[in-house]
Amino acid sequence: MWTLFTDQTGRRNIAEYLIVGDMVTEDLITYIREHMPLETDKPKYLQLKDVQGYSYNLARALSPIYPTFTACGSQWRFHGACFKFETINRF
Repeated sequence: MWTLFTDQTGRRNIAEYLIVGDMVTEDLITYIREHMPLETDKPKYLQLKDVQGYSYNLARALSPIYPTFTACGSQWRFHGACFKFETINRF
């Protein structure tokens, strides 16, 4: 469905396609890993390199936020735009 969405709308930002909390198929995760630049790529955690904006961190410095996905068992979930290595949506 992601490729159909991008073909029909011309939009390439996955955050425009997914909603925070969406469950994501393994096929989409595989597609992301193979076709999109990644900021973080761990077996159960990945972040796209596509900066979604900036938010203040605990040190009161502006830091980039990235589209973030995690897996629990074999089920992947979209967490929204998070600081690097976090799963808290900052939008």
